[in-house]
Amino acid sequence: MIQDILRGGSIRDVLPLSSEDTVNDVCYGDAMDFVDSMVEISPWALKRNGNVSYEKQSFHQLEKPSQESRGKSKANNEKKKQGVLHRILKAFALQENVVKVLSGKTSGNSINCIHGIRFLSLTWVILGHTFNYGIVSIPSLWTTENIVEATEMMKRFTFQAVIAGGFSVDTFYMISGMLLTYLQIKQVEKLTKRFNGGKTAAYTFNYYFHRIWRLTPMYMMVIMVYGCLMKYFGDGPLWPEAVKTADDCKINWWTNLLYVNNLVHVDGQCMAWSWYLANDMQFYVVSLFFLVFLAISIRVGVILISLLMAGGIAAAWYEEHIYNGSFFTTKKDGGGYWNNVYITPWCRVAAYCVGMLLGVLLYKRPKKALKTKYSLLGWSIATAMGLALVYCTYSEYKEGGTEWSRDFRAAYESLGRPLWAACVAWVVFACHNGNGGVVDSLLSWKGLIPLSRLSYAAYLVHPIMMMIHVYSKRALVYISDYEIIYLFLGHTCFTFMVAFVVSISFEAPFMALEKIIMGR
Repeated sequence: MIQDILRGGSIRDVLPLSSEDTVNDVCYGDAMDFVDSMVEISPWALKRNGNVSYEKQSFHQLEKPSQESRGKSKANNEKKKQGVLHRILKAFALQENVVKVLSGKTSGNSINCIHGIRFLSLTWVILGHTFNYGIVSIPSLWTTENIVEATEMMKRFTFQAVIAGGFSVDTFYMISGMLLTYLQIKQVEKLTKRFNGGKTAAYTFNYYFHRIWRLTPMYMMVIMVYGCLMKYFGDGPLWPEAVKTADDCKINWWTNLLYVNNLVHVDGQCMAWSWYLANDMQFYVVSLFFLVFLAISIRVGVILISLLMAGGIAAAWYEEHIYNGSFFTTKKDGGGYWNNVYITPWCRVAAYCVGMLLGVLLYKRPKKALKTKYSLLGWSIATAMGLALVYCTYSEYKEGGTEWSRDFRAAYESLGRPLWAACVAWVVFACHNGNGGVVDSLLSWKGLIPLSRLSYAAYLVHPIMMMIHVYSKRALVYISDYEIIYLFLGHTCFTFMVAFVVSISFEAPFMALEKIIMGR
């Protein structure tokens, strides 16, 4: 322990990383991550494969850790002087929370491209849901003037990018698995090398408590508002007498609280789009098992993660081969594809495993650029594979297209998601190691950082905003390219406006309260 402190470490190294440990809260607003941000590697000691190497430093640089320690001690003393009640009230101060959300500060060691990837992935989700929530989400409610004519849109080559929007969820799973693994391996390694029952119990408690506290308060608040107040948010000839997913919240809210709504009462899901959070939490819970093996032996841990990924691919292939479904069958197959393939954790875990493997790679490999020829090869393969996954559906949906066989559809469902995750994993790897070029510059733009922080809140509220808008209309919606673009841009802007209010009112305060509870 003393040696770790002298090397720039801290006694708190035995605990899971929290926002106070990180250089930048890139997951501040993400479920769709929904773990903490990039760990700051000490500039005074870089640990690789169990060996500690020191960079060339001046005398003043060597003194820097002690100066920072004194600065932290001074800040902690100021917190103690403020008192607990003062800090609790301050946690709800808008002037404090607005600054936290809108801050664009990052560290040189953070993976900044994740901000852009998260934001673009969420806008892809919003684009796909623009065609669903309020338009066709309630079968008994006719809100569209030209629904039959609009179905011809899916036969276009360009529309395949909308149909493939489900891959955005796999992007979030990949990011979540990568961040968790990259951040926590070092912490678990210290526990396994110097096992102590008390420290292990403290780490385990903090590991789960931080996650639950991070996601649940705002989640439950949105569920309460949606379930109890949705019917009062509008009126008009298109306003439904009942919104099923809202009414289901009054009965099945507890499945969301326990993060099992993707497995229990799936035909009566509260906030049907919240299945993603259940999967992500379930992946997080079981990940500790793999982190322990990664800490003991990287090779054994990688083998176990690979086996889990293979099992997920096999499960997805088996289930899809039975139900042979897609987005376009969810309204007529009695929930077979949705309930047994699309939202089940064993059919979605492969993309998460890709993220965990990327996290291991980033942790073990020193940060350095690849040779140009390898970089070009990686970008070429990732781009070609990503485009193929998105647009190959055109062969079936085009005018006169050939219906996919059951085997081919099962292969696409089971292999497509981890392959897409691998494509995005390459983007993260390349950008982090200096091979991103203009792509990294765009994804790492500081203007995207606040939007990235709001992504969790935005994911929770965006379908509600869509339904309120469409159901409040006094005329049927006429689906056209212009109308959809207008709706998409409007939904996106209004969603992030509401997400900002929700985040500074509920998310940021509870993150500050966590520090008080944990004595930080």
